Amino acid sequence: MDTVISPEITRALLTEGGAVTIPTAKAAINDIESFLTIYPRGGLAGKISLLVSPEQREIDRWLSAYGDLIDFIALDTLHFAPHRHLDAVRYIRQSIKRIGIISGNIVHSTDAQILIDEGVDVIRVGMSAASINRGEMMTGCGRSQLGAILDCASVCNRAGVPLISDGGIQTPADAFKALACGASAVMMGKVFAALEESGAEAVLYENAPHKIYHGMSRPGMIGDDMVPEGVEKLVPVSGTVRGFLSSWTKALRTSISRAGSSSIEELWKTATLEIKSAFSRECGASR
Repeated sequence: MDTVISPEITRALLTEGGAVTIPTAKAAINDIESFLTIYPRGGLAGKISLLVSPEQREIDRWLSAYGDLIDFIALDTLHFAPHRHLDAVRYIRQSIKRIGIISGNIVHSTDAQILIDEGVDVIRVGMSAASINRGEMMTGCGRSQLGAILDCASVCNRAGVPLISDGGIQTPADAFKALACGASAVMMGKVFAALEESGAEAVLYENAPHKIYHGMSRPGMIGDDMVPEGVEKLVPVSGTVRGFLSSWTKALRTSISRAGSSSIEELWKTATLEIKSAFSRECGASR
């Protein structure tokens, strides 16, 4: 994920009202200045956040440098660690109330309720669903992405807390299904890594342009006592960020309209769940 974002993609997404999360793991303070000083604060429709370790010294370090330039702080652990996240949430709430807090990743409604009760503003949902994550294969722990969204959305939507679906989004249809099941937004890595403007390294493979997409939880980026779940893969370059925004926006607007809805919130009420087999579920929409 840290090989995905670039100043060019950041500018395009913020201009269109999107949300951008900047990873800080292994980064020096000056490394991300170009991402946060693209436009004056308040001049964009979108929101920007820093992905920061829940350790107090790291929170202080990044907020002292860029607290005036960001909208949210996203707490960064491989998966939700209550003893770390909750202390960090309380500390941030006492230190600076203006900045919103994004926490996760979770896959159960009980954890969603814990975070909501602590005052978290946005919740990330997903475990081992990303294309470059082998966590379920290595640890046996995971949950279907749509099942996790359905469970957590039952709590988040009732409380008015946005839910970000993190992992498994490769097509506009995937994004639509996540939204239909209760997500407020989707978080994507591979799709952005494949864009011409991404921060991923460009290479030629079989005479075609590709990008190298890395998982964040890989050796060198996590502690020696942790399991490296992230992998590396080549993805063919798919086009420009402007082309992506245009095509995906058209597709999602069509999907929501065909579901008999005019907004994501209305989609939550019109979408239905169809059981296709004993082991697979898919969100479909009916009027």
